[in-house]
Amino acid sequence: MASPLFRLHSLGALCLALALTSTVTSASSIATHLTFVVPEPISAPGVNTSSGCGKQLDSDYEPGADTAGPFTFNTTDGYGRKYTIHIPKYYDINKASPLIFGFPGNTNTYKDIEDQTELSDESMNPYAIAVYVSGVNLGFVSNPGYGATKDATFPKVDDISFMEEFIEHLQGKFCIDTGRIWAVGHSNGGGLVNVMACDPALSTKITAFAANSGAFYTNFTDGDPKTIDTGTTTQGECLPAREHIPFIEFHGTDDHVVEYEGADDHSSYGIRVLPDIQHWASSWAVRDGYSIDNVTSRPDDDVKVYQWGGPGNLGVVTHYRLNGWIHDYARKSAGAPIDATPIIMEFFYNQTNYTTTSTTTSTGTPTSTSSATASSTSSAGGGKLAESYIIVSIVAGLALKWLL
Repeated sequence: MASPLFRLHSLGALCLALALTSTVTSASSIATHLTFVVPEPISAPGVNTSSGCGKQLDSDYEPGADTAGPFTFNTTDGYGRKYTIHIPKYYDINKASPLIFGFPGNTNTYKDIEDQTELSDESMNPYAIAVYVSGVNLGFVSNPGYGATKDATFPKVDDISFMEEFIEHLQGKFCIDTGRIWAVGHSNGGGLVNVMACDPALSTKITAFAANSGAFYTNFTDGDPKTIDTGTTTQGECLPAREHIPFIEFHGTDDHVVEYEGADDHSSYGIRVLPDIQHWASSWAVRDGYSIDNVTSRPDDDVKVYQWGGPGNLGVVTHYRLNGWIHDYARKSAGAPIDATPIIMEFFYNQTNYTTTSTTTSTGTPTSTSSATASSTSSAGGGKLAESYIIVSIVAGLALKWLL
């Protein structure tokens, strides 16, 4: 039997353990819709922290408040784009937050993609700044009617230059983790995400990509959707400046707007071939330096998951086939068999964790070479939370043993 004094010390240890456990549980369960521990933002200054770290927020922005805006950002192509920004509740000017861009489908607005993704909900996204962007005339250059295409109605639109300038602007205004800049889009917005992943500059500035019902127009007017060269987008060749680009896509088999099997007669702006979605995904795997072979799983009767990658990096390219789902952002509240956003968030964190090697691009922008060799719970703040929980549990167990 332990002495009364020792039992008193043990009681103190138990109380401390329980207090720590409460703190850890609180920190690791902020995002109640997510099934993984969300890494806390990294402290500034650091390799992947932007020049905006340490700057006070303008009066337009309040952490955890309603989404701010709309604002207009004017760029060198002569067009202004409207956008809104959600600053997360846990934003800290001295800790670098991830940055997520949301791009809506054709004719839709920043409000639509905010509602679809729910990225302003802290239970989905506790730490990342979310920026929702409307395109020029509510469209993007992934649409054959925009940019440098022969059928263009808006030939001077340059969404690539816009995004380069916009990212630089945001990095100077907010404390951004430059190794965790992500993009998600629906339909035409998903097509823009694909074009950005193909761009030599933006493929190094944006570190992971996601699309729902993506409209991945090629620049071909004739061809078989199952074999068409997906390396030629509406804006030219697909020439990313790095390999192993993380990309996840969700697509319904009953999508009659951007057909799952592709189409050889698509677009109101002049015929363009849309690729078969599985062919498009496997082409990204090959472009990333992997085999066309994939690992297939079926977590649900209506969900089939295809994953490409190498040893220790399976899933760097991932595609979700949703049986019976339509041309809409996948969420259960709308009738989809899954919620896409929690899966996307876990994918983003897994593919940009800090077991990776930090690098610098030719423009001097710090980025991160992504790796999926470690789970999200071992990255950044998440691993520390998990380790603390284990230590606390051991201490609590020992204290209880001596008390009894």
